Amino acid sequence: AVALELLFSLVGLVIALDKFLKYLEVLAASYEAHPDRPVDLLHPTVIIIAMLFGVPLCFRASSIVAALLDGYYCNMCASGLASIVFEKALLLPIGEAPADEDLEGKGALDADNAEANR
Repeated sequence: AVALELLFSLVGLVIALDKFLKYLEVLAASYEAHPDRPVDLLHPTVIIIAMLFGVPLCFRASSIVAALLDGYYCNMCASGLASIVFEKALLLPIGEAPADEDLEGKGALDADNAEANR
């Protein structure tokens, strides 16, 4: 999806315009060579509709798909990381806090924590 987005955004419309202008040049050369033949305008109309409207439409669709995939994978990574942190928190001992050197001896709870951390 990301490769299609890059393809349509960088070169898609340029290729569509190039094909359309080349066909108009061929049509003009054909009209100059055979002025008595009627000019067929159905083919350039189909080219305009298919390429000049279809390429930007495909670009927008592939851009939306790329954004949706980005959100999906971001959600998967964030939930995976959150579950790993939660499992790590479950493995920690209950009531154990890191020892603060400044707070030791100021209360019974702090003394218990200081003893448990040694």
